[in-house]
Amino acid sequence: MIETLLLMYLVIQIHVLLLLFGLNHILSTRDSLIKFAKERQGEQ
Repeated sequence: MIETLLLMYLVIQIHVLLLLFGLNHILSTRDSLIKFAKERQGEQ
């Protein structure tokens, strides 16, 4: 019983880490896209 609880806890922790990492990646990608778009607009 305790083993399954530990396993579930570990799985949840991993998912949370993946979610945080994914969100971080999406936000940084969006920021660089916005910068790129602003630079392109400045050239025109």
